[in-house]
Amino acid sequence: MNEARDTYRIFKHFGLSGNPFLGQHGVMSTQDVQDIGRAVDDCISKEGWLAVIGDAGSGKSTAVDHALRRLGVKVAKPLSPGKSQLKIQHIMDAIVYDLSEESVRRGHETKARQVNRVMGELKIGKKQRICLVIEEAHMLNPLTYKGVKSLREMDFMGTWPLLSVVMIGHQLLESKINQSREISLRVETYQMNLLSESEGAKWITSRAPGLFRDDAIELMLTSSSNIMELSQGASMAMRNAYLAGRLQVFSEDLKGQFMTLKEKMHAAGLTLYDIAQQTGKGKTTISGAVNGDPRTAVSTSNQVAEIINNALNQKLTGQTIRKPAVNQ
Repeated sequence: MNEARDTYRIFKHFGLSGNPFLGQHGVMSTQDVQDIGRAVDDCISKEGWLAVIGDAGSGKSTAVDHALRRLGVKVAKPLSPGKSQLKIQHIMDAIVYDLSEESVRRGHETKARQVNRVMGELKIGKKQRICLVIEEAHMLNPLTYKGVKSLREMDFMGTWPLLSVVMIGHQLLESKINQSREISLRVETYQMNLLSESEGAKWITSRAPGLFRDDAIELMLTSSSNIMELSQGASMAMRNAYLAGRLQVFSEDLKGQFMTLKEKMHAAGLTLYDIAQQTGKGKTTISGAVNGDPRTAVSTSNQVAEIINNALNQKLTGQTIRKPAVNQ
């Protein structure tokens, strides 16, 4: 069966035009999202430096993006993967790319003066607020944090700082920030929580009213309080209910849908080699993270989990995935 057509039939079966649990449909107003909105608002108004910290799939990036769109801020965001290799030069490149139509200057000093002028003209000349957003900031080299500090100390016509900074990352980010007093004194942190049971139930029923029976919702919330995992589990449970010819999702449709990381990797079509290429780590290290080896560094395990969850989420956006058989 054609996968795209199969997906369309599933949603049509339930009277839906698309997957209610993925993409912007999944933005929800939890207490965390509201608090992050206020934290980002405060950061922007003060031209501050904020770190949003939480587990993979907790909705950090979605909440920050939602807040910045609401505020109408000019955003510069480095897009290159492998943030452990990200240097201040790459961040300055992103600022020029995202905030102007100019070509990036090549020399270090020339580029620094270009970045200073681009930010200054936006802030002072056009009264436009600027925010630098760095994803996976827990992977940054300590020297890059110091480079961001220097970037914030640039002044234009006696005005500084010229931009706000929002870093998004896992738990390791807080410990990295605290390793340097000159950084920790300048950064406010916000710790993001997972969904409460009431928030989870409200989210499921608001996304798909009447689609999930109470027993199915209860099973989902006892299996996970992570919004990404709930999205993936709900999407695949809808497929099972469709194949069974039901117009509601029962608890039995959810059995086996909250997969292990190894099962998710196969469902997303990833290999150990793919993940090793993205992280710059060996396949043995990646295998340890995928299989839950306690000897694997927490930062590596979190990074691998985020890559797999993001890949699975992207695949679910375009098609419905069958849970594959995984060789042990």
